[in-house]
Amino acid sequence: MDNKTIIQYFEWYLPSDGLLWKKAEAQAKDLAEVGITDVWLPPAYKGASGSKSVGYDVYDLYDLGEFDQKGSVRTKYGTKEEYLAAIAALHQNGIRVMADTVLNQMMGADETEEVEAIDTASNNREQETSGLHTIQAWTRFTFPGRKGKYSDRIWTAANFSGTDLDQATGNQGVYLFKGKHWSDETDSENVNYDYLMGVDLDFDNPDTCQALLDWGKWYFETVQPDALRLDAVKHIKFESYREWLKLMRRSTGKEFFAVGEYWSGDLNRLLHYINVIADGEPSKTPDKKAEQLPEEEYNAIHEDPSDSGSPECSTKQEEPAGNSALNTGITPVLHSVQDAAGQVNDAVSREAKKIASAGCAGNRPNHTQGTQIALFDVPLHFAFLNAATSNGQFDMRTLFDNTLVRAREECAVTFVDNHDTQPGQSLESYIPEWFKPIAYSMILLRDTGTPCVFYGDYYGLEHDNESPILDLKKLISIRRHYAYGSQKDYFDDPSIVGFTRSGDDEHKSSGLAVLATDAGEGMKYMQISPKYAGQQFYDALGRHHDPVTLDEQGGAEFHVHDGYVSVWVNKEAYSYIRTRF
Repeated sequence: MDNKTIIQYFEWYLPSDGLLWKKAEAQAKDLAEVGITDVWLPPAYKGASGSKSVGYDVYDLYDLGEFDQKGSVRTKYGTKEEYLAAIAALHQNGIRVMADTVLNQMMGADETEEVEAIDTASNNREQETSGLHTIQAWTRFTFPGRKGKYSDRIWTAANFSGTDLDQATGNQGVYLFKGKHWSDETDSENVNYDYLMGVDLDFDNPDTCQALLDWGKWYFETVQPDALRLDAVKHIKFESYREWLKLMRRSTGKEFFAVGEYWSGDLNRLLHYINVIADGEPSKTPDKKAEQLPEEEYNAIHEDPSDSGSPECSTKQEEPAGNSALNTGITPVLHSVQDAAGQVNDAVSREAKKIASAGCAGNRPNHTQGTQIALFDVPLHFAFLNAATSNGQFDMRTLFDNTLVRAREECAVTFVDNHDTQPGQSLESYIPEWFKPIAYSMILLRDTGTPCVFYGDYYGLEHDNESPILDLKKLISIRRHYAYGSQKDYFDDPSIVGFTRSGDDEHKSSGLAVLATDAGEGMKYMQISPKYAGQQFYDALGRHHDPVTLDEQGGAEFHVHDGYVSVWVNKEAYSYIRTRF
């Protein structure tokens, strides 16, 4: 099996010219030839800022650049037709498509509603700082430009739990709506980090859950993505995504890959999330209201004879869907109906009710089983940052300590930077350019984790005058063709560390040695494989012109220049890389 490599195909400050979908279509063949197997495309639906929206200010999930809403028909990236054409081109070139999915918040409502609310403290969302009072909230979404096409659902205050603006007074804060509560199982930052921005979706409301199920099935049928990137999962009731993913997989008939963005450098928080979602472990903070359900009603919600054991966080996927139709042979779900008082009638679907009540699942013996998910390895990103900014004082032997790729390698998507860490963003933690070849060698050429390359490192950041990262395409191609076989680590020096891959029979000329340093230059003896005894190996990145000859054990003294990385491959692999790039 060939190695998988994802590229995040956007950055925050792309021009609002509507050309990204066309670029993806035009670049599909080149990306495949370099070694990209999966492309993560940005949110495709209409945002509150229309053609300027990066995609995280969600307005209309059903508008993929088709309707005149928020000042434009197209999105920042193009039209619906161009979006589907880009996906078709990627599929035709054997590349899987990962769709960015944002289900936490909505913005840009069409009308306000008067809502009774309580102020909560920004640093302690469980602390009430006012009595009940009436605010004017942007909570009514009617989507007049779409005129009911694809869905006639209208969103109201009943679908949300809170907001950050009282339009009547202009005051900003964190407002919790009457009769609502922040979800019981979210990240503990700010005590409860359910609320993030905009109007916060209420995942305890079955009508909200039903709306997301309906949209998800429509989106898969329309777009046919192969994988999902899930935005801001730490702000959403943990079990909600577990149930939504299971139902989407059942609907499509595919165990598609999904990776969540849980932004935390604390490995334990990531592991807890994986325990809940992938391993099917119960929530630590169950929904107290749902816990009080009568036994018969509880079991009716949670029993599902089709559920089986807890899956691992496998990154295996089917080949690109191309134009084949998705298998949608799932029992039709019932539509829930909600009256003005926010009460849900008896026709609510079993699936939506299961998601809304999932918080109590772990307190009964028949709690819901897990479903596959991976997370971005944020702790590794911060390890790279520390190594790159410590003036050579970072202990490179500890580079992978307390990282997800070491703790749960099958659940880790490794990365160097992304659209949130790039210059100018609220999570800015950009890895200095000199260290990036080292960092990319550590995620692309090792045998653990699924690497994700950043658009800004591949193409450059025009907004910040940043050039493409030197040798990145070479490293991707080396991963595609030669980074196979068993791995030996040589993390035995505080500055100079390395590893080797022995190669395998399936990939001709595979096998390599990687040596990197965050400080002075040096040498290290490393063994690749006895099968290469007597052969010459060359630095594919071109920092050394003279080859080394492997001894009878398939090892040699490899060299690296200060503050860089060298990747040593055999003569045939070296010839391919040096003539191709």
